[in-house]
Amino acid sequence: MKTIAGFLAVLFVGATGYAQGDIGFGDGRGGVPGGIPGSGVPDIIIVDHEGAPPPGDAEIILTPGEKPAQFPKAASTSVTDYRCEHDSLDPAQSRARLLWAGENNIIPPMLVFKWLYSIENNQPVMNARPYYPMFGTWNGRLNETQVWKPEAHGMPKRVPGGKVWVAVCRASCYTPEQQILTDNGYMTIDKAELEQHPAIITLGEKALMGNLSFQKSEVQKYTASIQDTFHVILNFKMRSGGTLRVTPNHTLLNQEGRVVEASSLRVGDSLIGTQGGLDPIDSIETSTHFGKVYNLRPSSQDKKANVVVAQGYLTGSDRYQNEFFDLIQDQALSTQIDEALIP
Repeated sequence: MKTIAGFLAVLFVGATGYAQGDIGFGDGRGGVPGGIPGSGVPDIIIVDHEGAPPPGDAEIILTPGEKPAQFPKAASTSVTDYRCEHDSLDPAQSRARLLWAGENNIIPPMLVFKWLYSIENNQPVMNARPYYPMFGTWNGRLNETQVWKPEAHGMPKRVPGGKVWVAVCRASCYTPEQQILTDNGYMTIDKAELEQHPAIITLGEKALMGNLSFQKSEVQKYTASIQDTFHVILNFKMRSGGTLRVTPNHTLLNQEGRVVEASSLRVGDSLIGTQGGLDPIDSIETSTHFGKVYNLRPSSQDKKANVVVAQGYLTGSDRYQNEFFDLIQDQALSTQIDEALIP
């Protein structure tokens, strides 16, 4: 079995229910749960340790002689995650970079597993759109980073001198003036990110299409562009006069209560307002925005708690562009506000 960094085990007892078991990585050919045969995506190998003491959640064990990763953590210590327009990778490219970084012990393999997989019903499930590390120069100012792409240099076993692990890349989608509903009323997303506002209003656990309820949710992270750059923006204008400006892959709730990408909506479709009413889309215009775009993620991983209010409409948090992405792509698994609304 080919393992990442020799044999480094990430223990997920309690998180996964595997008693005294370590999670290692295979080479994508074993076909065990979590792997895709022939894909290069890692298998998940459960290795029992007889006589080992009961491990704790997410504990890292280094075998004798194991070396720490080249970069134990990213250089940027900001509480904000980043959208990496100058190092944009699709899901397959993201996985390839993660595997390279893990196999060569460039970043901690525990993070490779964490970004490749989510734990659902005590089983690892591959993330449809994983996070990935960005490398480049670092002088303490992220907007001056010059990106270094390992794919352009033959995927070497080490990141060369003068380059560091700079940040973790995610998707993000609101233009800065868009108003999100916080526990203290509406606030522009750029101001909320700047102030690291701690809580927002999200859809409530018992919300129904015609009977919406809301709850206060803590914000785990804000996301912002690293540098000012050009972004394609969809400008929605609704029959009520309401407006919403987002990137094409931002997620919104349509008239069926399904989470869909903004680019899939058409004139005549509807968005859902905070009172539960449907607001038909009268026009969708494409424009270019130069600057930064933003997003956020609540601390909760509950799907309803990741439906946030922007400009008075129900929209998806950044989880729907990352680990919840497969809920959008497969319409049979589209997320409804409530099961009673399934057509």
